[in-house]
Amino acid sequence: MLCRMRTLTILLATALVMIFPATASGDEAAVDDAMDDVYGSIPEGFEQVEPVGTRPNTDLRRTVVDHRAEFIVVKVRYDELARGASSSMTYQAHIDYRTEDFRDLALMQVEVAPSLRRATVRLFVGFDGHEPDCRAPTAEVKPARDKLVVRVPRGCLDDPEWIRYAAEAQSFDKADRAYFDRDNGPDFEGGPKTERLYAG
Repeated sequence: MLCRMRTLTILLATALVMIFPATASGDEAAVDDAMDDVYGSIPEGFEQVEPVGTRPNTDLRRTVVDHRAEFIVVKVRYDELARGASSSMTYQAHIDYRTEDFRDLALMQVEVAPSLRRATVRLFVGFDGHEPDCRAPTAEVKPARDKLVVRVPRGCLDDPEWIRYAAEAQSFDKADRAYFDRDNGPDFEGGPKTERLYAG
């Protein structure tokens, strides 16, 4: 009887593991950004900028990048997300990555509607900037929590061994003035990125 109960317990435990597998988690990096470090274009010319302190839909506070087994998950917290405060709002990231066969770059662009009710993601890969044929990345805006969550299937980047990441938030007001904040240093495209984040 005891032997039968032991066997039943083992079988039940095995079944539960098969039904509820553990979620594989890979390397994660959190990038904290200083407050009130937004720059804006001056009225005389878009190429010239000046510090403006903070700005809704622009001032980044914290970015968490999680390189999971199936997805790269990016959680972005802003100082403030405000509906109607911007005529347009973009979050974009440069991703340096390595697969088994090659090393490459990708540009991820997230366009958020002024209403903050929807967001679309586009991914451009390689030096030619082509859009990969893969399951589409997704983005969810959470205005009540000042958050943006993006999920990129790893297959879009040929299942990379590791990634490095740097990002920028940008918005335009109704007078067409541009504002931006960079989460990992002043030199966006060539500047510092996270350490290598390996897949789970």
